[in-house]
Amino acid sequence: MTTTQLIADRFAPFSRENPVGFQTREFTVRAEPVGEGDARRLRLAISSEAPVERWSWDPELRESGGLYDEVLDHGPDGPDLSYVRDGIPICLDHNLRIQVGLGTTPELGDDAMLRTDAREGNHPEARWVFADMEGGIRQKVSVGYWPGTNYVQTKDERTGRITRRYKGWTLYEVSSVAVPADYAVGVGRSALGAARTEQAVDPANSTQETTMTVDTTSERGAAPAPDTRATELAVLARNFPTHARLAEWIGEGVSVDAARDEVMRKLQAAAEQRAPINGTQPASTTHNREEDRPWAEDGSDFFRAIVTASRAPEQMDPRLRAVRAQNTALGEEGGFAVPASVVNVMLEATVTGGEILSRVSTRPVTTGNSYTETVVKEEARTDGSRNGGVRGVWLAEDGTYTESQAATRQVELKVQKLGALVKLTEEQIEDGPALVSFLNEQVPEEMRFQAERAVWEGDGTGKPLGLMGGGALITVAIEGTQTIANTNQFIWRNAAKMYSRLTTSLRRNAAWFINDELWANILTATAGSSAGAVPMFTPPGQMQQFPDGAIYGRPIVPIEYASAEGVVGDFVLASLSDYLLVSKGGIKQATSMHAEFVRDRQLMKFTWRVNGAPRTKAPVTPLKGSATKSPYVALAARS
Repeated sequence: MTTTQLIADRFAPFSRENPVGFQTREFTVRAEPVGEGDARRLRLAISSEAPVERWSWDPELRESGGLYDEVLDHGPDGPDLSYVRDGIPICLDHNLRIQVGLGTTPELGDDAMLRTDAREGNHPEARWVFADMEGGIRQKVSVGYWPGTNYVQTKDERTGRITRRYKGWTLYEVSSVAVPADYAVGVGRSALGAARTEQAVDPANSTQETTMTVDTTSERGAAPAPDTRATELAVLARNFPTHARLAEWIGEGVSVDAARDEVMRKLQAAAEQRAPINGTQPASTTHNREEDRPWAEDGSDFFRAIVTASRAPEQMDPRLRAVRAQNTALGEEGGFAVPASVVNVMLEATVTGGEILSRVSTRPVTTGNSYTETVVKEEARTDGSRNGGVRGVWLAEDGTYTESQAATRQVELKVQKLGALVKLTEEQIEDGPALVSFLNEQVPEEMRFQAERAVWEGDGTGKPLGLMGGGALITVAIEGTQTIANTNQFIWRNAAKMYSRLTTSLRRNAAWFINDELWANILTATAGSSAGAVPMFTPPGQMQQFPDGAIYGRPIVPIEYASAEGVVGDFVLASLSDYLLVSKGGIKQATSMHAEFVRDRQLMKFTWRVNGAPRTKAPVTPLKGSATKSPYVALAARS
């Protein structure tokens, strides 16, 4: 079975495959000409606060069956007009390739409606479209928009209906349409269902601006004239197989909303009684499909589902079929790509939880398998070398410029593969909470450990190039009589000299990375002569943003990857913002369907494609003085 890969594109139409896409709503209007001659335009009212019935998987809407009324706020902070600031495209049937005109930036009226003056374009379809709109033949105008995520939800205590009022919704375009897309489900239908809306010319208004009168047959508005209700009921009867009920609806005074609800119930009942697909699942004409149901954010049901599928493929969760469509990166290895919601949880735990990964500069690999960044080739801060060779000069009157050119180099990183293979016992598989806890905590922890260790000391072969071997590391010599045993007497001098060798512009982001064995020396070290010595260590209470204290105002960060005491790398001052880390996608997962079948065990494989290297390749000579500087400074070895 082939499924369509899910996408997330706000500028593509809303669908099951693109749940964040833009939506549409229609209005019945009468376009009125404004201006004369070449300035002739059509005045259109394009949107209002009329409610539209929508459907969503949101758990908050379980009680209402996923149904709610969507209201687009038309207050001062309601519509986001940033995409139509230079005019709103007038299209035909929401086909963005057929732009038949352009409207002025929509204006928000005191009656909470958006209006625009549309002028005809040069597209071959434009002339007849505008002629039909002006002649009242094409009476429906539809807007394409994205509702956004900022809404206030209320519930009518009497009817139980839920309403979501959206602020900051984004307007994209307005189209001339013949009929609404679907009166039944609400997506793309008229903003008032089948209700009629009219525009009337106000003779007192010299600009002939039209106004829209909103009539609705639902309980949410005033009842229209009887002939209007009959017309709307006739529309329902014509669009759906309910001709036999039309006379009864009219005679019994049934409202359009009630008739529409009746139609929806009949359609649902008919769908449930249809012949099953492949003899197993009943056909459904609604969006309420099992394969569309979202995964839990912690991944609990996802991991249990892949375990079940590996044991009994015929019982595979329908949602895994959609996930499989995202599995191209795994190729013949099989398994399932972890869905985005679960990836975010695992990747966030991997990256943000580490003292090193949280400090490096990260970049995503969006195309291909590599990332290239151009950096200035700066080996010295002296004239002619600074900023790669760009040179500025002071000019006298009629002076001449000194020609210069910036030297650059490219940092190119091809993503490498970091993986973890996890063997699960029968007991772990059966214990759902323990399984989720293990996978969401232990796997990211190991991934983080391996990635941070490589950033610190990787050799660059099949893994990141670490800062300890990247070529830019400066090693500061120890004092003459310094040993491991008496380091606490000299470490304050070591730290002062190391601080002076750090790249000046990077000091604000620097930190001291130490081996835990150094704590005794740091906590007892004093700076200065014995008579006026002061503690070198600043405790956390005085600098609360540094939980492990500070040295000379920069935080102390104990890490496992630091060298043993006395070895280069046990005491390092570094600004990791210079380090570049790239990754492609998130953490992917695959499950063996046959691993250790006899022992009731299974294997889960996790993969993260990542790489990194220091931007700075060598220490830089300062403008004045001979002591080079670098983002990475370490203390020399001690015996």
